[in-house]
Amino acid sequence: MKQLSIVLYLMFFVFATKMTSAQVYCPPTFLNGCSNWHSFAITAGTINWTAPTVCTSWDYTTLSTVVAPGGSIAMTDSTGVYCGCSVWVDFNLDGDFDDTGENLFGSYVASANYKYVFSITIPASTAVGLYRMRCIAHWGSDGLVSINGTGGCGAYQYGNYQDFTINVGGVAPCLAPTGISATSITTSSATLSWSAASGASNYEYVLDNTATNPTGAGTSTTSLSYNASGLSAGTMYYFHMRTNCGSGNFSPWTSYPFTTLAACLSPATVSSTSIGASSANLFWSVVTGATAYEYVLDNTASSPSGSGTSTTATTYNASALNPSTLYYLHVRTNCGSGNYSPWSSYGFTTLNVCPPSSGLAANNITSMSADLSWSAASGATAYQYVIDNNAGNPSGAGTSTTLTSYSASGLNGGTLYYLHVRSDCGSANYSTWTSIPFTTLPTCPAPSNLLSSGVTATSASLSWNAASGAVAYEYVVNTSATPPTGSGTPTASISYNAS
Repeated sequence: MKQLSIVLYLMFFVFATKMTSAQVYCPPTFLNGCSNWHSFAITAGTINWTAPTVCTSWDYTTLSTVVAPGGSIAMTDSTGVYCGCSVWVDFNLDGDFDDTGENLFGSYVASANYKYVFSITIPASTAVGLYRMRCIAHWGSDGLVSINGTGGCGAYQYGNYQDFTINVGGVAPCLAPTGISATSITTSSATLSWSAASGASNYEYVLDNTATNPTGAGTSTTSLSYNASGLSAGTMYYFHMRTNCGSGNFSPWTSYPFTTLAACLSPATVSSTSIGASSANLFWSVVTGATAYEYVLDNTASSPSGSGTSTTATTYNASALNPSTLYYLHVRTNCGSGNYSPWSSYGFTTLNVCPPSSGLAANNITSMSADLSWSAASGATAYQYVIDNNAGNPSGAGTSTTLTSYSASGLNGGTLYYLHVRSDCGSANYSTWTSIPFTTLPTCPAPSNLLSSGVTATSASLSWNAASGAVAYEYVVNTSATPPTGSGTPTASISYNAS
């Protein structure tokens, strides 16, 4: 425990200000904080203040009491360990407490947890208005003024201070704006608005990135809204407002924080996987944070002025396009809450119409084969063909060839076939399919029950059963078991006498 010779002061300063628009009041300093050496409760007229958990809070100028010029204010100050008490009022509104007559009370009682009971008297010559009152709780280690400091803005080792408002003459308090809100927030703008305050002549606002109240004047306006622009994306701002009630009577500052939307990025890539004469498969890259995308397909290089078609996909298969036409796909990212990226654009030109194949023909048709052909198409680099039993166009690709003919084999006799051909003009540019039907010849049954009779050294009688549908027969008589490779001797009979 320090000896009683240790001087411990709680200086309670009453400082009154007319709340001038630009007056800044100097703060005292406390090298080692407040610890147990500070005010726990203060009363002054109708002011009834209790210390919060954080004893470093000091601005309580929204608390006020009314006193007439020449009147007195009854006060109490419940202090911590070995604290003194002093009271100041800044009657000339110069932001300090050094002027004659501004120190209204000062006392020190060397006792733990002492409650000071006293009154302060406002000079009769004090003009009607609002003034600031300051309270400092202070512990001194050695009582030396040069170390402990003195006055409303002195340097101390332990303690804290509080500021209140003295309303001399019962001036109506200037009410702060209420209902402050930020709407239509984007990456670079916001609309700030507030409700009218009774008695307001106008308002002052400051928009910055600091939570603490402004120390000077703000921008004056009679409006109840402010459209902020040129803001930075993804940044927290503070909109500070106060009311000007005239004659230097300002409300306390009130603040509203808001954060601009984070920058919404455009798709880094917009391109296509295939382009035809009347269609294009288009895509764009995924953007982190996107909730959706919007796209516009038109013939204009400039970005769209309105919204596009919304989609959560990153692809778009465009169809019913005009051939040989320049198109632009514009895509932007929707990051939600009205936050859109700039448009990204991609230009592409549809291909010329690939002419269909013509002159399809089927010749030399047999029961198992046919010679198929078509005419060359202008601009075609190749062709695709399909042979099937369906009259409808093929659903996929066909067999590619650079020729204009194909010898089909292995067909079934007496069967209806379709030849489908389309032109390939390169770059996945295909014509429509062209088709013709053809039917293979019926299968001709072989003669059956071949017999020989009356065989001699130089002759034999040969016969066979008639075949259904046969119009004639051919025969070859030789000494080889292998079937002939060529034609034989024609006959309309079903027998032959070899000699």
